[in-house]
Amino acid sequence: MPMVALIDGENLTFRYQAMLEAEDGDVQYTPFPYVHHIRDSYVWCNGLIPPMRVSRDPFLRVSYFTSTKQHKVSELNQTIAERHQCSPGWDGCVVPRVFIKNQQDKKTKAIDIAICIEAMHYIKTQRCEDIVLVSGDGDYIPLIKELMRNGIRVHCRALSSGCKEELKFVSDSFEYLDSALFQNAENKGVR
Repeated sequence: MPMVALIDGENLTFRYQAMLEAEDGDVQYTPFPYVHHIRDSYVWCNGLIPPMRVSRDPFLRVSYFTSTKQHKVSELNQTIAERHQCSPGWDGCVVPRVFIKNQQDKKTKAIDIAICIEAMHYIKTQRCEDIVLVSGDGDYIPLIKELMRNGIRVHCRALSSGCKEELKFVSDSFEYLDSALFQNAENKGVR
């Protein structure tokens, strides 16, 4: 049965930026030249969704959730839709889910809600057995537990910056994405 990837692009982008802007004394991360980054809205590179060791089936869908200012929504939708290589052998498109954020807000809660709704849809329709959740946000822990109670295997992927430690232990597998985006990042392991 196919897998689904739900990417909290807002979380991924802000964690990526935090790693780029590490303070003195911290590691200075160097992104790979092929990383595509739009400040406060988007980060992507081919191979961001690592080849899965848990399933030979393809992705049914890869959804990228993020937010931007109203006048940039169309441009960001197009950018995300054009990025399409997630893992070897997969040539589908990445589905953009772009939300409008208020001028004063850095992030929007609509993304967390939309990811939860989409994930619950897969419980109801039983169209996948595995969900790859890309986020280091601990707010997803109750969602992960509910998905697993309903027989869906959950595989978390996140950057180490700001990652909620408990995510490593509540999901079926966990992997840091640091070495996918940064040349000098250590592979902190897989569980």
